[in-house]
Amino acid sequence: MPKSIQIDHQDTAFYIPKYHKTPGFSEDELAIYKNLERRYFHEGHVIYSSYLDDQPNLCQTFSTIKFDCLLYINEQICLVFVLQFYKSFRLIQNLDETIFVAFVINNVEICLRLEEFARVLRVPFQGVCMFSNEWSISSLPNCIDLNPNIYLPPIEDPKVICDTIFYERPPSKTRKIKKKPVVLDPYQMLSSEVKLDFKKWETILSENAVSFSGSKDHPNVCMSYMLYCLYIQKPFNLAYYIAKRIESVTRSDVMVLPYGMLLTRLYRHVHITHPYAISDIHHLVDHVMIPLTEGKAHRIMVDGKMPHP
Repeated sequence: MPKSIQIDHQDTAFYIPKYHKTPGFSEDELAIYKNLERRYFHEGHVIYSSYLDDQPNLCQTFSTIKFDCLLYINEQICLVFVLQFYKSFRLIQNLDETIFVAFVINNVEICLRLEEFARVLRVPFQGVCMFSNEWSISSLPNCIDLNPNIYLPPIEDPKVICDTIFYERPPSKTRKIKKKPVVLDPYQMLSSEVKLDFKKWETILSENAVSFSGSKDHPNVCMSYMLYCLYIQKPFNLAYYIAKRIESVTRSDVMVLPYGMLLTRLYRHVHITHPYAISDIHHLVDHVMIPLTEGKAHRIMVDGKMPHP
């Protein structure tokens, strides 16, 4: 993956507003918004058709498990909506284990069943449910929901996933960490080991499903399992993953805020169903992250200035 694409989320520093300066916030609210404003957005990437030309079967492969939704994301970004959403986001699980997504926009609380959240974002709701921030595929048994009878768990053998998606690794392969050679965990895979047939799959999932902005030299367990589901054409509940991923981000003080373009779809839904929650501060701006395309990609710069760190 080109380095320009690995770091282009930093260009969102140009447009993130100083919303914390809005009069009327408590000290706690002020501190929360100041923290969110420092963390960049990860918008997701527009994918040009030329990027898919060398893999004519890719669209059909993604479509079979309804992952083709990741190929056609092209939205502007509603900056203040994203900040308000992450400031107030909660996952609620009722006694019957139904999951709801709840958030507050301009003091209006909005609550959506996970199924409706999926419909608004236009992502699949059926299939395997899993989430984890762990890297090793051996952690797969720990990634299941507490209610596996409702939210279907992954059941595959981690070794089968490794053998299917990754090239075989020499048993004694080491990697330098802090200048010291370290023997790699046999189930913590490297992006360089992803089989060639799955390289573009990995990039698309990394940018538009996982919306990941950290080190991209090794896929985490969720990414590896998504690749495996694509290969065997097994449905994957992307709405469940996205909701859990957002919850994980809200528990952190440093993680980049993902799904900028997808959240614009949520903004449009709120604009229709709760118009009194939307005001003049909720304006849209163009996305700045580099589209995925064949050929050389250039970062979009504003007035010739580099983004602040």
